[in-house]
Amino acid sequence: MEEKKEIIVGHPLTFSGLTLIPIMETRLHHWRYGNSFSSFGSKQAISIIVVTPTMTKAFKVNGEEVALEELKREFPDLETKMDKH
Repeated sequence: MEEKKEIIVGHPLTFSGLTLIPIMETRLHHWRYGNSFSSFGSKQAISIIVVTPTMTKAFKVNGEEVALEELKREFPDLETKMDKH
């Protein structure tokens, strides 16, 4: 079985002056049995950035606050998506 894993910055979702930017992990598993091929995938949020007119904070999905600068270093395209909001 082979597995491909990727961490991506998702599309921002804005409503009522609040913007949520998800950071997601995608996984694709696939394997071959003789002449057959099977695969499945999953996508789940691992962190979320909350942007309001007065503050910007980052959280893991368990609710623990994360340093925003740490996420920006880890995910360079996050800065671009945040600049739009």
